[in-house]
Amino acid sequence: MKTSNPNCYRDELLLLDIERAGLWALEAEELRRAENGEVPELFLNVRCLMDQLEEDEKECRQAQSEIQKRFPRLGRPIDDYASSPSEQALKTFHGALNDVLRLAEASASSGNPIRMEW
Repeated sequence: MKTSNPNCYRDELLLLDIERAGLWALEAEELRRAENGEVPELFLNVRCLMDQLEEDEKECRQAQSEIQKRFPRLGRPIDDYASSPSEQALKTFHGALNDVLRLAEASASSGNPIRMEW
């Protein structure tokens, strides 16, 4: 649940009681299992999104290659970057799942709700 913090214009508050934190953890686990193919209907959705991202990335690389051929002084090719956008998205996804699970575990073991302000 997101609520505005009346004391500061830029702050937002995420407050999950212990029960909701447990549900949040279950959702994260289900996404993790879906990624591994253990939840077929979710796996298809996750796989479809990743396939689309990889296809978009391929098209971007082809366009970048064509631009490099026509305008060689514009900049470095996409292959010079450390990792592809799909690899970065997957790394961010895994990091977010791990963060959710750690927060939910801390909430369950401490008996405190999850409270994050930003």
